[in-house]
Amino acid sequence: MPLTLAEADKYSTNQVAIGVAEQAIDANPLLGLLPWVPVRGNAYQYQRQTGISAPTFEAPNAVITEGVPTTTQVITPLKILIGDADIDKFLAITRSKDQDIIAEVLALKAADFADKLGDAFVYGSIDADADEFDGIHEIIADDLTAQTVNISADATPDPSSFTFLDQMIDLIRPRPDVLLASRRSIRGIRKLARAQGWDLALSTPGGINRPVMMYSDIPLLPCDFITDTELLTAGGLFSAKTGGTASSIFGLRLAEEAFHGISADDPNAQDDLERIIQIEQVGTLETKDANRWRVKAYCSLVARQAQCVAQLTGISSGDWTN
Repeated sequence: MPLTLAEADKYSTNQVAIGVAEQAIDANPLLGLLPWVPVRGNAYQYQRQTGISAPTFEAPNAVITEGVPTTTQVITPLKILIGDADIDKFLAITRSKDQDIIAEVLALKAADFADKLGDAFVYGSIDADADEFDGIHEIIADDLTAQTVNISADATPDPSSFTFLDQMIDLIRPRPDVLLASRRSIRGIRKLARAQGWDLALSTPGGINRPVMMYSDIPLLPCDFITDTELLTAGGLFSAKTGGTASSIFGLRLAEEAFHGISADDPNAQDDLERIIQIEQVGTLETKDANRWRVKAYCSLVARQAQCVAQLTGISSGDWTN
């Protein structure tokens, strides 16, 4: 069974690791829901189903037509996200009376770590940087273009609507487990709902320790990594993270057989958490009276099925409609 980061930190006996996990989830709530599958080796190879072979009704003694679903082979390499924090030994001793300075510094490092990971979830591109993994935009653009609902027909974004959002949700089978949107998009959704005399319900899904808004019984997470400055192509498709005034909303079905993360299956890891985010004390620096701590993850994103992810693109700042 895949493990979420929120579940993994329950098993950890490393208090530093638990603190990093909690900070990462606070900064990037998707980490609290995303399943993580351990991988032996440096890549994850799988077959993504692209077509079906439907059974047929036949008369008695008829020749049965053989058929199998069509698939395409996908290889997703693990990527290295890593960062160091140097903590002066004198400060660690003399400034830790009221709070643990090591824990504080690593908590800040964890938040930065989660921010970088969250940005890569959305805008990561191997084509742009061979050292990072493909994010949701790139996964859809490369292999799953049919999973896009395009609001705009040109490079100018247009106001969105509940109809467009519902169309995007319907592209995910059987239904998405989470919707990711910028805060501007969520404000637009709530403004229209309130104008109609209702508001988004609140619920607390497993993996997130606070209530979140729900749309059509699906958690609607504010994603600070989705910008409102996306640039569109002449055909209205996503082109770049900045340079325009558009935004996107994503729907994801989170499961081992659907959309999930992968991480290195380190046989030396002491617990499940260390297989996702690793925190290690590198040791005393040669040129400074300080200890170096390292936070790292060997990870990537996987869309196992064609209908486990979808996007609504070209959303402007204009008022939403039905």
